[in-house]
Amino acid sequence: MTRAELKAQAKYLLKGRYLQAILICLIPTLLIIGISYTSVLTSTIYALFHSGILMHKGIDTSIFYSIDLDNLPTNFLVNLLQFYLLTAITWTFIDLVRGKKMQINPINDGFRTISRKHLIPLFCLQFLQSIFLLGWTILLIVPGIIKGYAYSQAANVYYDLYEKTGKRPDLLECIKRSDQLMKGHKFELFVLDLSFIGWQILCILTLGIGYLWLNPYMYMTKAAFYNELAKGNHLIETEEEFI
Repeated sequence: MTRAELKAQAKYLLKGRYLQAILICLIPTLLIIGISYTSVLTSTIYALFHSGILMHKGIDTSIFYSIDLDNLPTNFLVNLLQFYLLTAITWTFIDLVRGKKMQINPINDGFRTISRKHLIPLFCLQFLQSIFLLGWTILLIVPGIIKGYAYSQAANVYYDLYEKTGKRPDLLECIKRSDQLMKGHKFELFVLDLSFIGWQILCILTLGIGYLWLNPYMYMTKAAFYNELAKGNHLIETEEEFI
């Protein structure tokens, strides 16, 4: 499918479901914002408290203490939670593309990855991807970006293999198969991402409110993109789609 066809399919699938799609995307956004702001507030209070102690002792706080919000442990939790929730959204939208679901349940579908059967495997998958990407990024930034696109479908491959066998698939195999799926398609996904830049600028101008409508559209389009890859590589046995 062309980019235009993928986007047209996404729009069609969102008809009559846009409110549900907005809600499933909104819940993780609010959670992540809440955790982030709580982290910043807690860290600021902690920093002020210890700065006061150091100043009381006559120690130069500019030398001995500084606040580095980018290295807060909570950032790891935020990134991990974002991975779980965005993966859940993608899996739900993949089911819609394939006609396996007719409606979206924002709560059940939005937290489907945070379950006993997926919680630890997905954590390990994300950890392995991070290690591999770190290795590539250490070499050069550009290879790291390229491999980021190569591994971008690993969680979706995991989902398809799990649904097909009912067993947890080999995580390294998921990463390998994602790499294979994306051969010759990394630039396509890159251009697909770029095609939303104009909409994202408009969303920023609306102070982020526009993302309520844009995020479901982007995620559904990418779900349709993955579905085309999976069909072409026999990851799914049928080609039934809700179109």
